[in-house]
Amino acid sequence: MMKNIQQSINNIKSDTETLFSFIRNNNVRELSTSLEKLGRLSPDFDEKPLLYLLNHSNDNIRYLALKNLAKLSNIKLLPEYISIVDSDPSSNVRREAVSAIGRLRDRNAKATLFRLLKDLDPEVVLQAIRGLLVFKEDNDVKDELEKLKEHPNEIIQEVIINEFEPVENDRDNKRHIESPDFMKNT
Repeated sequence: MMKNIQQSINNIKSDTETLFSFIRNNNVRELSTSLEKLGRLSPDFDEKPLLYLLNHSNDNIRYLALKNLAKLSNIKLLPEYISIVDSDPSSNVRREAVSAIGRLRDRNAKATLFRLLKDLDPEVVLQAIRGLLVFKEDNDVKDELEKLKEHPNEIIQEVIINEFEPVENDRDNKRHIESPDFMKNT
C-alpha cells in the first residue's frame, strides 16, 4: 500500500500534466497528503502546478505549495514570494513565504528581508531574521539586526542577543550544589 502511494507521488511529480490533473481532480485532504509526501524535487521540476496552488482557497494547501517551491531554491520565484508575503491573509502562509525567501540564501533577497524586519507579525520577523543570519557577517545585516535589540517582542530580542552578544558561561562561576532561589522547593 505505502509503495503504491509513493509510486503515485513519483508519477505526479515527474509529469507536469499529471500533476495538474491530480490537483484539479482531488480534494483538499488528498492534495494535503500528497504535498506533504512530495519529497525531494529534481532541479528541472516544473513549478507551474505549485504556483497554481498558491491561489488555492485553503491556507494549508498554499502553505504546502510554498514549502515545496522553496525546495527548488529558485531566485526567479522571489517576486512570487514577495507578493504572497504582502497579500496573503494567513500568518502561516506569510511566514512560509518569508522562509522560502530566506532559503534562497541570495544577497538579492536582503532588501526584502530588511523590509520584513518591520512587519507587524512577529513570526514573519523571526523568519526574516533567520534568512538574514546567513549573512550576519555583512555590516549592513549586522546593523539592521542589532536595531531589533529594542523590539517590543521578547523572543525577537532574545534571538538577537543570543546571536550578537558574547556568551558567558555561568556554569563555571557557580558550584554544582548551589541552585538559584527560584528553583528551590518552597
